[in-house]
Amino acid sequence: AGQFAKLAVNFLALTEVYPDQETTLGLTISMISLMGVLFGLVAGMVVNRIGPRHALIIGLFLGAATSLWQAGLPALPVMIASRVLEGASQLLIVVAAPTLIADQAGDRFRPAALTLWSTFFGVAFALMALIAPSVIAFGGLSILIAGHGVWMGVAGLLCVVALPRSEPAVSESLPLKSILQRHATAYATPGIATPAFAWLCYTLTFVSILTSLPLLTNGQAPVWLAPLAPLLSIAVALTIGIALLSRLPALRVVLIGFAGCFGAAVCVAMFGFSAVTILVLFAAMALPAQGDDQPEPQRLPSTL
Repeated sequence: AGQFAKLAVNFLALTEVYPDQETTLGLTISMISLMGVLFGLVAGMVVNRIGPRHALIIGLFLGAATSLWQAGLPALPVMIASRVLEGASQLLIVVAAPTLIADQAGDRFRPAALTLWSTFFGVAFALMALIAPSVIAFGGLSILIAGHGVWMGVAGLLCVVALPRSEPAVSESLPLKSILQRHATAYATPGIATPAFAWLCYTLTFVSILTSLPLLTNGQAPVWLAPLAPLLSIAVALTIGIALLSRLPALRVVLIGFAGCFGAAVCVAMFGFSAVTILVLFAAMALPAQGDDQPEPQRLPSTL
């Protein structure tokens, strides 16, 4: 999630590097999401073919290399091209990681483990909001992006050492016709398309608010709001979320969460963006992020 947060949280610093390019910079930040829309199913098929361990390690090292490339702050078209590669890295990670977590956690701890996984967005944005100002003040945006690349590389090395090598890869051809057919089937199947659309709404809200926080609050947002909002979401997920998942089906928890998000959105519409309304919204968003309740690990990539 740092692949989003390193640019989104520091949007104002990014505009200083690329002045008068706000709209294009928005595309730069969201390019990773666009890659997910276009190639999400392909990523599932690739992970199913090479195995989640290999996919996760490749994704981490590709992300590390791309981030170190971006640390040079190249021309904006080159930066956008690098985000395409980073989108491929992101896809491999977000497909492979929860599959491995669900498999390694076992039946007893799987709900708690996947709830912990669901906090990855909040953790990254909170950490970036906390550390980015001092890092940028010390060495500029370039140092922050390079540090993210080093962090991903270390994570890749840890996965090489720690993850078991036992999972078999599935031999599966990837003809273009099959890929197109699977996309058509996914988009036309409510059981697949609806959760994906719900996740789109969640991510759109989460990223856009944290990216535009100074603009939404007319510069009046307290300095603690950017790190506290995702931390509050994490706290709700690890307390109320786990408690609800232990008693209710995941679908019902998701519905409760989106009902809460709707109520919070009404509050924003009535009272505007403030510290209180933003915190209420982020607390409500903790529950929709916990929708994968005990999935079958081996079937997860093929159903994304």
